[in-house]
Amino acid sequence: MKTFPDSLTHTSHRVAQRGVALIVSLILLVVITLMALAGMQNTSLQERMSGNMYDRSIAMQAAEAALRAAEAAISANPAVGMDCVATPAACTIIPASTFTGAGANWTNVAAPFIVNAALSDGATPQYHIQFIAQGNEEDLLGQSASANSAQYGGTGAGN
Repeated sequence: MKTFPDSLTHTSHRVAQRGVALIVSLILLVVITLMALAGMQNTSLQERMSGNMYDRSIAMQAAEAALRAAEAAISANPAVGMDCVATPAACTIIPASTFTGAGANWTNVAAPFIVNAALSDGATPQYHIQFIAQGNEEDLLGQSASANSAQYGGTGAGN
């Protein structure tokens, strides 16, 4: 039996291992790259979610300011706003100018009620007051009706 010197055996074995090490290292590199991309997508999603929560908070504060201003306006003058009892056809569930805010019945919130004005992109909160009815008024049929029956979607039969 012919024997080879140790140097030849180690050299041929080392050459065979170099190719496997390259393939294993490339696979590991691809796996690490995919994990990094998933982490970047997750971070980007969280950034967008936090931005949306911030915008939601500012919008909620503006809506709350409009509610407080409308409440103060009604306390100062109970006859303020549109009378839906006298002209029910003019009062719709959603006013026609809801998303434009350019109607005669829309009122800008005054300075004492505005919060975070520098953060709201210059948009001033607005409110729209509609007088629906008072409790225990008679409806069109002469029946006693609650204030709830005169509201949107009410049947007018004393709900």
